[in-house]
Amino acid sequence: MDESNAPEKEDWRHYLAGGFAFLDAPFAGHPLDKRRAQKMFFAAMREGASIDDIKVAAKEYLDKRTWNPTTIPDQIKRVERFVRSIKPAQKKKSAWLIMWETTGKELPYLERIIAIRDGRTSPERIKEFVEQFYISTTYSLSEKMHYSSHRKDNPYPAEYFSHPRGGRWTGGITCGHNPFVLARFVKKLKIYMDDEGEPALSWENVKLR
Repeated sequence: MDESNAPEKEDWRHYLAGGFAFLDAPFAGHPLDKRRAQKMFFAAMREGASIDDIKVAAKEYLDKRTWNPTTIPDQIKRVERFVRSIKPAQKKKSAWLIMWETTGKELPYLERIIAIRDGRTSPERIKEFVEQFYISTTYSLSEKMHYSSHRKDNPYPAEYFSHPRGGRWTGGITCGHNPFVLARFVKKLKIYMDDEGEPALSWENVKLR
């Protein structure tokens, strides 16, 4: 693959400009601009940018674009209000919690968490995701190639939990050997700060019926 022809990755400043409609329109004033502004916030947060960083970038952008400099202070205030209004989700009524598990040396807590999926996602889709994730992260290139067309040869397919009364229970899915991937359907999932000030998760397991 010629990487020189690959599209350049857009950083959060591109979405910041989109929040102004790539002009100097009121920030997040149109639904499309608002969506780009929301993407900007989460991309900036992912890259470690602060509110002050966003305000500085907004001013630099407007200094080059606006025809009326007197509007810049109000625009910056609008950017700050918008950013402060976004509250990242900290809890979910139900979710799929997907983690690494091991029967040996326990992995660091945050390294165990693979994904959190919405509780409305079907078990079939979660099962497919778990299996493909395990293949992509643990199998060799030749194994990936082979199992792409010979799925039944895969020694560690994703499987539903066995139900104590027989059959299967779709609220739990495992895949792999050791470590293995475990997906569980949970209730009241939330993020909290532990005694050391680090983020952690709490939840209620759903009981088999």
